[in-house]
Amino acid sequence: MEGLAVATETDLGYDAASDSIGRGACVVGAKSTSDAKTVRPLKEASILVVEDQSFVLDILERILRPKVGGLHGARSAEDAFYNLEKTPHLAHVAIVDYHLPGMNGARFIEKLRASKITALKTLPVVMMTGENNMDVYREAARLGIAAYLVKPVASATLTQALESALAGHKVPVPRIKGDPAAAVPSSLKRAAALPAREESSQVKEVIDAPAPPPELHDPIDFKA
Repeated sequence: MEGLAVATETDLGYDAASDSIGRGACVVGAKSTSDAKTVRPLKEASILVVEDQSFVLDILERILRPKVGGLHGARSAEDAFYNLEKTPHLAHVAIVDYHLPGMNGARFIEKLRASKITALKTLPVVMMTGENNMDVYREAARLGIAAYLVKPVASATLTQALESALAGHKVPVPRIKGDPAAAVPSSLKRAAALPAREESSQVKEVIDAPAPPPELHDPIDFKA
């Protein structure tokens, strides 16, 4: 398994890389895939946070509450999709963890992209995860995410990633052998390989295993 270089972006471009994970580590899309348009200010945007850890939800609430127009939460991908189908314009951007109970973050984004509801199919996504590896990044990048943030994430970095998402930016997809069409940011080219995690095969088994239908819940009500 390849290691993901940490790109500390400046002006939505790549200016540095390292092999370690640190505060503010991210890969943020630098180019918009859509035509020029009026970008919604973050202060007027509604954000959906898909995260199963309560303390992370609490931290994100403290960071985002003063900066955004609306804030919603879901503790699973199934809950998030259920609520988005029920209320397609619930959020303008989704912040999604990779490891979630039931469906993981990548499968959630895949389901969004396959939706017949335009608001879901085109919903900008910021992936925020503890996974600092190229396989997970590549998987998410292929699904058209706006940013890939490695926890822990600084407030300024998260803000910039959300603004990038609202502007319609997408991260580049790194090239693999036999796939010459994919772009490779220079920061990722300089990445050193990290040892494969022992739990990866176990995670895959959990993801691939059949699961009973989940119990669905309404959005989490953050404190006013």
